[in-house]
Amino acid sequence: MHTLWVRLNAVVFFGLTVIVCLAVLTWFSTATHRGFPTVETLKMNKLTSLRSHGNKDIAVLTFDLHADLEKAFNWNVKQLFVFVVAEYRSKKHPLNQVVVWDTIIEHKEDAKLHLDKQRVDYGLIDQGTELRNTTVTLKLVWDHMPLTGRLFMDSLSKSQFKLPGGPAPTTRASPLRAAAVTAAPHTLAMWHSLPRRQVPVARAPEYAGRAGRAVEAATARPKSAGGRVGWAPA
Repeated sequence: MHTLWVRLNAVVFFGLTVIVCLAVLTWFSTATHRGFPTVETLKMNKLTSLRSHGNKDIAVLTFDLHADLEKAFNWNVKQLFVFVVAEYRSKKHPLNQVVVWDTIIEHKEDAKLHLDKQRVDYGLIDQGTELRNTTVTLKLVWDHMPLTGRLFMDSLSKSQFKLPGGPAPTTRASPLRAAAVTAAPHTLAMWHSLPRRQVPVARAPEYAGRAGRAVEAATARPKSAGGRVGWAPA
């Protein structure tokens, strides 16, 4: 006579075996499914900006996307992870791929995308300064996330565009910040050379002069003491 625990163990493992077999059969039933969606439009709409920052080229743009991804769904697909990839070649790397936009589609009814003048979620960033005069290819990629089985991706390249050339735009520094940076060493040296017991904190800008006021505006923070607001170096 089997005990209760032996019978419970047999039932549990029999149920797990059935679940695994059903999962494998579900995967095999859709293993050969390749329902390719249709992409009517995928192109750049407008280049918003192209500049260099920290020795890296950054491009921000908008694009148009009209696609029907309903055919990518089947009864074993939980959701689709859809993203737009920008591909280009550079001297350092033969192939560069940057994701500029993505979304998750959980229902077949939401698989029709009609996006006009859609701004990218992530800038097109090069790890150098090789984006200018570069031909970029936009590719739509959809990643199948099934209920059971392996994950796989499909993609479709649709359009190309060329980024403009020319020197990188320069950003002018603020006059106040430039004055503060220029005068900072002299002002701080003057401040440290003054006897602390003879110079009240509230009168420090008076001794620092105009350069001190520039540094105060750029780097100082308010300090409260006894209901009075004084000044102290940041």
